[in-house]
Amino acid sequence: MQLHRVARVCMAIHEDPWKAHTLTIKRNTVGVLSDGSAVLGLGNIGPEAAI
Repeated sequence: MQLHRVARVCMAIHEDPWKAHTLTIKRNTVGVLSDGSAVLGLGNIGPEAAI
């Protein structure tokens, strides 16, 4: 199964949560809330990867 570009980034962050700082604009964002339990098509991948 070939993953969509966004899904690949989410899964990379799921495997290494620190990648959220380099693959997203996390250092410049506020107010995003997620428990990561219902990411459509990816399931429960955790809050860092869900963002």
